[in-house]
Amino acid sequence: MINICTRSMLTLLTLVYAFNASAINCEEQSPTLIAEGDAYYNFEENNALTRQQKQTVDTLFAKTKKRLEGQAVEIYCVKNNDVFEEVSKTQQLKASLDIASDGKVIMDLAVYVPEQKTGFNEIIEYLNMNSTFAIKQLSANKMRVSTKYRRVQGTNTSSLHETIADFSVNNGVITLRTTLYINGYFALARNMQLQ
Repeated sequence: MINICTRSMLTLLTLVYAFNASAINCEEQSPTLIAEGDAYYNFEENNALTRQQKQTVDTLFAKTKKRLEGQAVEIYCVKNNDVFEEVSKTQQLKASLDIASDGKVIMDLAVYVPEQKTGFNEIIEYLNMNSTFAIKQLSANKMRVSTKYRRVQGTNTSSLHETIADFSVNNGVITLRTTLYINGYFALARNMQLQ
């Protein structure tokens, strides 16, 4: 029987391996920017999810618990003397998961960062009609969605943020990889596993 400490270590090693297998490129362009070119910077209004899409989202998360725990590894890049360096940190997670009647996926996270001995709360929403999103893949065990929004910086400027979220659900375990691009370029990635 695997004890909790060993299971946590195995989860963490799996998350770290997943990052290493998909190598981070600190100057990487968003795949959406590469595919769309200048159209990337245009925003279109969302249509509501179809009934079939809502049913598929419900099916995707049907076998998961509504209260989850797990771990994450977050990687971001810091420029030091004109050279990018990868910085990673592990996170311990407690989460609640809710699927709204319109298909919106809401994750309420309590995040603890052991290396810094700090914690914070975070609410993440996917398929939110108030943001611009595109469903890239949706099946009974996987979902890939790209969400774009503008973040105001100062009085006259803003930056374009795009989050690509890859969900995989297997035997009640949610694996989620999110990658944040700012103005079309890599900013941060997070691999999390919740059960």
